[in-house]
Amino acid sequence: MKFSIQRNNLLDALQKIIPVVPPRSTVAITMNILLEAEGDELILSATDLEITLSARVKANVIENGKLAVPGKLFHEVIRELPDTEIYFEGMPNFRLLMSTDFGEYKLAGEDPERFPRKPTLEAGVELALPNDVFRTLIERTIFAASTDDLRPALTGVYFEIQQGTVRAVATDGHSLSFMEATNVPYEGEPLEAIFSRQGLNVILRNLAPEGNCSIVLGQQHAYLKFDESEMYLRLIDGKFIDYNRVIPKETKFEALMDTDQFASAVKRVALFTHPLSLQVVLEIKRDSMEIRAEDIEIGGAARERIPCEFTGEDFIIGFNAKFLQDAIKHITSAQTVLKVNETSTPAIFQPAEIEEGYNQLILIMPVRLG
Repeated sequence: MKFSIQRNNLLDALQKIIPVVPPRSTVAITMNILLEAEGDELILSATDLEITLSARVKANVIENGKLAVPGKLFHEVIRELPDTEIYFEGMPNFRLLMSTDFGEYKLAGEDPERFPRKPTLEAGVELALPNDVFRTLIERTIFAASTDDLRPALTGVYFEIQQGTVRAVATDGHSLSFMEATNVPYEGEPLEAIFSRQGLNVILRNLAPEGNCSIVLGQQHAYLKFDESEMYLRLIDGKFIDYNRVIPKETKFEALMDTDQFASAVKRVALFTHPLSLQVVLEIKRDSMEIRAEDIEIGGAARERIPCEFTGEDFIIGFNAKFLQDAIKHITSAQTVLKVNETSTPAIFQPAEIEEGYNQLILIMPVRLG
């Protein structure tokens, strides 16, 4: 194997795949990156056995070949080099010689045949999602995914695909985020899949600002094709909750407030919550909302009042400050709508102005006041 490549081009490709390389693994070969020089390209691949990601970059290939090299060390060496032409040559015993005009470096590699092969994708259904739509669906939901491995189906984002629409839903049992894209060019049969949180974070790193992502959904894996990379992702096996039963069909009362004012007030008041309960209380009246918190143990307390428009009788409800802040953070409209029924039933937060081509809501379970 012999090739040369510009350092910056190589680093761009490396930074796409390096998050997949596990820092520790019982399968030691997965801590390596597979280099494949072929034609006029260098293909870099990484896997943790759940995600397999490959990136392609143009290179001056003199002799085709492949080699597995230590992922972390290879990345650190390339990152520390200045932008210059780097020459690579495979040596006996799976060693790699890297040289520049001012130095050379030798890495001890591994037999490339030991590197795990890409998964075999079962017959699947293909769809193309605009990158900006896919990114929006992920970013507006992933924060609500559970971190409890005892409920694996809730540790990712559930995608429900129908003609013209894609819905993304995530929940940890305390909050739920729903995002729907309504102008998707898909006319096939209904599909569903649960993407892992780690997989979605890798997807976000590989989505270009423009263009489309091609997705093939199989029974156990998804295949995704980006502009300069491709990814195999093991889907989460399990049954997602029936989220439609959780979301209230109707609500009695609505409050309308300025999103930035609401977010700023909650952020300040939340500093005074009890560290275990994190309880923030909203007292809503016809033209104002009082936001307050208290830590009885140390005697700290805070309250702020912001303007709001409220249709209903005076209402008091409590929320976990973290869930409340997460919800507000992912509403991008100038005003936020809070929809409620009772102090003990789920509350809905929505943007007052719906983005064209989307529907969004975030549901939060209230906390018992006391």
